[in-house]
Amino acid sequence: MKERFRGESWKINWNDWSKEVFERSRKERKLVLLSLSAVWCHWCHVMDETTYSEPEIIKIINENFIPVRVDVDKRPDIAERYNFGGYPTFAFLNSNGNIILGGTYVPPEQFKELLKEVINLAKNEELNKEEISIVRNLYKSTEAEPNKKIIWDILDLVVTMYDKIYGGFGIQPKFPISDAIFFLENMYILTNQQGIKMMICKTLDNIYNGLFDKEEGGFFRYSVTRDWNTPHYEKMLDTNSNLLLAYTNAYILFHDDKYLKIAEKTLEYILNKLYDKNEKLFFGSQDADEEYYKLKLDERKKVQEPIVDKTFYAYQNSLCTSSILRFGLLTNKEELLELSKEITYRIVEKFLDNKGVKHLINEELYLLTDNIYLLKLLLELYQITSEKEFIFKANFIANKVIENFFDENFSLLKDKIETQEDVGLLKEPYFPIHENALAIAEFKILGKILDNEIFLDLSKKIASALSSNYQKYSIFASQLGSSLILYLNPIETKLISEQETKYKSLLNKLLIYPNIFIVYDKPNEIYPKEGIYICKDKLCYPPCKEDNEAIELIKKINYDFINSY
Repeated sequence: MKERFRGESWKINWNDWSKEVFERSRKERKLVLLSLSAVWCHWCHVMDETTYSEPEIIKIINENFIPVRVDVDKRPDIAERYNFGGYPTFAFLNSNGNIILGGTYVPPEQFKELLKEVINLAKNEELNKEEISIVRNLYKSTEAEPNKKIIWDILDLVVTMYDKIYGGFGIQPKFPISDAIFFLENMYILTNQQGIKMMICKTLDNIYNGLFDKEEGGFFRYSVTRDWNTPHYEKMLDTNSNLLLAYTNAYILFHDDKYLKIAEKTLEYILNKLYDKNEKLFFGSQDADEEYYKLKLDERKKVQEPIVDKTFYAYQNSLCTSSILRFGLLTNKEELLELSKEITYRIVEKFLDNKGVKHLINEELYLLTDNIYLLKLLLELYQITSEKEFIFKANFIANKVIENFFDENFSLLKDKIETQEDVGLLKEPYFPIHENALAIAEFKILGKILDNEIFLDLSKKIASALSSNYQKYSIFASQLGSSLILYLNPIETKLISEQETKYKSLLNKLLIYPNIFIVYDKPNEIYPKEGIYICKDKLCYPPCKEDNEAIELIKKINYDFINSY
C-alpha cells in the first residue's frame, strides 16, 4: 500500500472503494473522504507530499473520517461521477455515497480549516438522507430522426470552438481534442474545403510545437495556457495513440512529410517506453516530471526518468493497437500489421471472458469503453485481413454489449455493468456520449457485414436518441458527427476474388474514408465476376477492375451525399 503514495500520505488509513466502507460510515457516523488520484498526475503528487503529509491533517482524517483512495485509471466509472473538474479531487460523502462538498487541490492550512468545518457539518442528521443524491437529468427518452443537418450543425459547433490564433479548441487549458480533429479530417475528405484543412493544420502544428517532447518523443497530455506552450508533463497512452492516428491521417490527406515524421516519432516513443515486449501489451502512462522534461537528452540520461505506470488497460491497448494497425496499413509497413495481430490476440486472451471485456486483467470490472474499443479493433482487423476469427469475436462482444449495457428506457448504452456493490452515484445510470456515438458506427458496420438486424436496430436506436439532444454536448459531439457520416451514407466495398489478398493494395486507399466497410467473398451467382463492387443502399455499381476506378466512384458517392439537400 505504501508505494502507492507520495510523502507521508501513506500514514492516512486509506481504504479501497467498497460497499463495506459506506456501511462503516453509517455505523461509525463518520463521513467518507474520497480522494481521486492518478499515478501520472503532478498535482496529485503535490497534494500527497504537502496536504496529505501534514501530521495534524493525517490525525484529523484518521480520527474523524473514513478515507478512500481511488485510482482514476482503474476506476473511471467512479472518477466520472465524483470528479470536481480535475485531479486531484477530494469529496466528502455521506453514508449513502452522496456528495456533501468537494474540490481539487487545496494547500495544507486551508484544507485543515475545511476539515474542521466539515466535522461540524457532519453533526447534521440531514446529511445522511438519501434525497441529497445528485440527479443527472441529462438524458431524455425522446428520439429524433438522424439526418445530414446534424453533421453540419456539429461542424458549426467545432468551428465555433476553434481558436483562430493558436489552433485547437477553446481557450485554456488546451487539450488536443482528438474527436474534433478526426471529425474535421473526415469532413475534409468529404468536402475538400480549404478552410477545414487550415483548421486541421494549424491545430496539429501548434500541438506539436507545444506538447511534443522533442528529446524523447511522445506528446504531453495538455497545456495550461492557450498557446500550447505550458504543458502538463504526463504522457498518456490514449493521448499518444489518438495523435498517432491524427498525424497519420494528415500525412495521407495533405501529402506533407512532416506529419509522417511526427507520427513515426510518436510510434517510436510508444514502442520504446510504453510497450512490454514480453507481455505484448501497452502500459497506461508515464509520470509528469517538469524538471526532467526541461533537460536535454544527454542530461536526462544522468537522472532518474519519470515512472511508467505498468498497468494494462483493455481500452487503451485496443485503442493503441488500432492506431498502429492503421498507421502500418496507410504507410505500407507490413510488420506493423503482424504486430497488431499479435497484440490483439493477447488482449483477447487476457481481457475477454464469458461476460465481455474486463477493464483490468485480474478484476471483474466491465466497462462499456473497453468493450467498444476491442469491438472496433476486431472489426478493423477483419476488414484488413479477411480472417473470420476476428469477426466471430466481434460478434460475441457485440452481443455482450447489448446484453450488459443497453438501457431500453433511454435507448443508450450505460458506461458499466450494474452490481449489488454499487453505492451512491454508481447507482445512477451514466451514458457516455463518445462511446455511444462510436457504437453507432461499429454496430452499423457489424450489422451490415453479418446481415444482422439486431445490430442494425441498436445502431438506429442510439443514433435516434443522440440526435435529439446533441447540441448540449458542444464539441464533444464530434464523434457523433463522424459516426453519422457512416450511418447515413455507408458504402459497402465487396472484394470479390478467388484470392483474398488480390486487392490488398487497395486497402490503404480505402480505409482513410470514414464511411467505408469491406466485405470479402469469392465469385458466386450474385457476383459472378472478380472485381471491386461498390454498393450503396443494397444496390451495387458494375465491378471496378482498378483501384483508382473504385476510389473515384467512392469520391462521387460521397460528394453527392454531402452536397445534396
